[in-house]
Amino acid sequence: MTTPEVLMILSLICIIICVCFIATIHYRRAADRSANIMNLRNTQQAMRGHEGMRSLRVGDPFTRDDLVQYMDFPRNVNPHTIYTPGDKVTPIGELWLRVTPEGDAGGRYGMNPGEFSDW
Repeated sequence: MTTPEVLMILSLICIIICVCFIATIHYRRAADRSANIMNLRNTQQAMRGHEGMRSLRVGDPFTRDDLVQYMDFPRNVNPHTIYTPGDKVTPIGELWLRVTPEGDAGGRYGMNPGEFSDW
Protein backbone atom coordinates (compact mmCIF):
# COMPACT_ATOMS: atom_id res chain seq x y z
CA MET A 1 0.00 0.00 0.00
CA THR A 2 1.12 3.48 -0.72
CA THR A 3 1.19 6.28 1.80
CA PRO A 4 -1.94 8.06 0.47
CA GLU A 5 -3.90 4.80 0.68
CA VAL A 6 -2.85 4.25 4.28
CA LEU A 7 -3.73 7.84 5.17
CA MET A 8 -7.13 7.43 3.51
CA ILE A 9 -7.87 4.28 5.53
CA LEU A 10 -6.76 5.94 8.77
CA SER A 11 -8.92 8.99 8.09
CA LEU A 12 -11.96 6.77 7.42
CA ILE A 13 -11.37 4.90 10.67
CA CYS A 14 -11.17 8.21 12.56
CA ILE A 15 -14.42 9.42 10.98
CA ILE A 16 -16.19 6.18 11.91
CA ILE A 17 -14.98 6.48 15.51
CA CYS A 18 -16.19 10.09 15.74
CA VAL A 19 -19.62 9.20 14.37
CA CYS A 20 -19.95 6.31 16.84
CA PHE A 21 -18.96 8.59 19.72
CA ILE A 22 -21.58 11.19 18.79
CA ALA A 23 -24.25 8.48 18.39
CA THR A 24 -23.39 7.10 21.84
CA ILE A 25 -23.88 10.51 23.45
CA HIS A 26 -27.31 10.93 21.87
CA TYR A 27 -28.29 7.38 22.78
CA ARG A 28 -27.33 7.96 26.43
CA ARG A 29 -29.32 11.19 26.64
CA ALA A 30 -32.39 9.51 25.17
CA ALA A 31 -32.03 6.61 27.61
CA ASP A 32 -31.73 9.02 30.56
CA ARG A 33 -34.80 10.94 29.42
CA SER A 34 -36.78 7.70 29.10
CA ALA A 35 -35.71 6.62 32.59
CA ASN A 36 -36.79 10.00 33.99
CA ILE A 37 -40.20 9.66 32.34
CA MET A 38 -40.62 6.12 33.69
CA ASN A 39 -39.74 7.29 37.21
CA LEU A 40 -42.31 10.08 36.93
CA ARG A 41 -44.92 7.62 35.68
CA ASN A 42 -44.28 5.06 38.42
CA THR A 43 -44.38 7.57 41.26
CA GLN A 44 -47.52 9.13 39.79
CA GLN A 45 -49.22 5.74 39.64
CA ALA A 46 -48.22 4.99 43.24
CA MET A 47 -49.67 8.32 44.38
CA ARG A 48 -52.92 7.75 42.46
CA GLY A 49 -53.21 4.23 43.89
CA HIS A 50 -52.66 5.55 47.41
CA GLU A 51 -55.21 8.28 46.77
CA GLY A 52 -57.81 5.75 45.62
CA MET A 53 -57.21 3.21 48.41
CA ARG A 54 -57.35 5.83 51.14
CA SER A 55 -60.15 7.92 49.58
CA LEU A 56 -57.96 11.02 49.60
CA ARG A 57 -58.69 14.28 47.83
CA VAL A 58 -56.46 16.70 45.99
CA GLY A 59 -54.39 18.59 48.55
CA ASP A 60 -54.35 15.80 51.15
CA PRO A 61 -50.86 14.86 52.37
CA PHE A 62 -48.79 12.42 50.33
CA THR A 63 -45.11 12.38 51.25
CA ARG A 64 -42.02 10.40 50.43
CA ASP A 65 -42.81 8.11 53.37
CA ASP A 66 -46.16 7.25 51.78
CA LEU A 67 -44.46 6.47 48.47
CA VAL A 68 -42.02 4.06 50.12
CA GLN A 69 -44.97 1.83 51.07
CA TYR A 70 -45.35 0.99 47.36
CA MET A 71 -41.92 1.48 45.80
CA ASP A 72 -38.45 2.77 46.53
CA PHE A 73 -37.91 6.45 45.96
CA PRO A 74 -36.25 6.67 42.53
CA ARG A 75 -32.54 7.24 42.35
CA ASN A 76 -31.24 10.02 40.13
CA VAL A 77 -30.76 8.72 36.61
CA ASN A 78 -27.63 10.75 36.08
CA PRO A 79 -25.66 13.38 37.99
CA HIS A 80 -27.33 16.21 36.06
CA THR A 81 -30.87 15.81 37.41
CA ILE A 82 -32.39 16.00 40.88
CA TYR A 83 -35.72 14.48 41.96
CA THR A 84 -37.82 16.62 44.29
CA PRO A 85 -40.92 15.00 45.83
CA GLY A 86 -44.15 16.83 46.50
CA ASP A 87 -45.94 16.90 49.84
CA LYS A 88 -49.59 16.50 48.82
CA VAL A 89 -51.85 14.74 46.34
CA THR A 90 -51.71 16.70 43.10
CA PRO A 91 -54.61 17.31 40.71
CA ILE A 92 -54.86 15.35 37.47
CA GLY A 93 -52.32 16.72 35.02
CA GLU A 94 -49.77 17.82 37.65
CA LEU A 95 -46.79 15.74 38.65
CA TRP A 96 -46.00 14.86 42.26
CA LEU A 97 -42.32 14.21 41.51
CA ARG A 98 -40.30 17.02 39.91
CA VAL A 99 -37.20 16.51 37.80
CA THR A 100 -34.91 19.49 38.14
CA PRO A 101 -31.95 19.83 35.79
CA GLU A 102 -28.72 20.84 37.47
CA GLY A 103 -26.53 23.44 35.80
CA ASP A 104 -26.73 23.66 32.02
CA ALA A 105 -28.30 20.23 31.57
CA GLY A 106 -31.88 21.53 31.25
CA GLY A 107 -32.33 20.95 27.56
CA ARG A 108 -30.41 17.70 27.56
CA TYR A 109 -31.68 15.72 30.53
CA GLY A 110 -34.56 17.52 32.17
CA MET A 111 -38.02 18.47 31.16
CA ASN A 112 -40.44 21.14 32.18
CA PRO A 113 -42.72 19.39 34.73
CA GLY A 114 -45.78 21.26 33.51
CA GLU A 115 -45.10 20.63 29.83
CA PHE A 116 -46.16 17.23 28.49
CA SER A 117 -46.61 18.03 24.82
CA ASP A 118 -43.30 16.39 23.79
CA TRP A 119 -43.94 13.11 25.64
